[in-house]
Amino acid sequence: LTKFLKKGETYVKGEIMLERAKERGQMAGQCHAERMLGMVSQIPASWQDFVLVFPGTVWQDALGLRFVPVLFWCGDAWDLRWFWLGRDWDRDSRLVRVSQPQIVL
Repeated sequence: LTKFLKKGETYVKGEIMLERAKERGQMAGQCHAERMLGMVSQIPASWQDFVLVFPGTVWQDALGLRFVPVLFWCGDAWDLRWFWLGRDWDRDSRLVRVSQPQIVL
């Protein structure tokens, strides 16, 4: 999980969050969110404190509004939803990155 807020910020709009995600690279997308939802027993309990954002996939509706998939803890289960990029993204959100496998020779 990766933070995207800079020191002193309490929130940013979604387009800024997306720009910062692109700078960091290796962002997880919809397929990663769906796979994680199928393996919830492997998601660390500490991640329940955050909205997990998967900025590797951005969907746009007929009105031009853009959305990203998120996973969040609903008290007793993980839920997959699509959050509007026009909303405020605060310190409770974390970008999900895909790690590179380590090759040992």
